[in-house]
Amino acid sequence: MHAFRSKPKLVAVIDALEADGDTKLGLHGLMVNGKLFARFTQGTLVVKLPEARVAALAAARVGTQCDPERGRLRKWLKITNPKASWIDLAKEARDFVAGCRQLTPSAPMKRVTGPGS
Repeated sequence: MHAFRSKPKLVAVIDALEADGDTKLGLHGLMVNGKLFARFTQGTLVVKLPEARVAALAAARVGTQCDPERGRLRKWLKITNPKASWIDLAKEARDFVAGCRQLTPSAPMKRVTGPGS
């Protein structure tokens, strides 16, 4: 657990979410109601969101879907865009995992057009 706090980029995320009271720092990442909603791996934040939201954020180049081939991690987004707000995305993930129904998109979604659009 202390390893997460040794990474300066993560301290702001941890502090912001722990201040709300429902979030706990667990062995593998941030948890709410005993469920994991954010983890830290390979120097970045990975958050759990609805599949459609993950797809939209991936299309907007905020991050990449984790392990899309196996399907087990379709709800997990690895944040790769340095301009993305880790705090906002982590809060959105916490609300999703906690069961909140009203989610406020934390990052603007750009409409991506391709061939045939």
